[in-house]
Amino acid sequence: MKFTSVTEYMRQEDVAINKYASFRTMQNDTSDIARNTGWKEADIQQIKNHLFIEKHKFDNGQVKSFDPNYQQALAWERLMQGNYNKNDILLLNHNLIT
Repeated sequence: MKFTSVTEYMRQEDVAINKYASFRTMQNDTSDIARNTGWKEADIQQIKNHLFIEKHKFDNGQVKSFDPNYQQALAWERLMQGNYNKNDILLLNHNLIT
């Protein structure tokens, strides 16, 4: 993704950080997404845990949650609101651990 300015990059970074913090404590997002997409709520909860809550071991040995990602935060919001697109469904498919 190209940024028009450092200011825009920092704005998007702040938005992502705030949205991820909100998603971590949100209670009804998984049921909303399940209702909007027809997916099982348990699958949406597993994806939420993977993306926003669980810690992961990275190649450098560091163990932490994923860094907030602006585009993923917007996708999660679209999924909650029911105005998602095919790329948002790809995000779910990619992060569903079976």
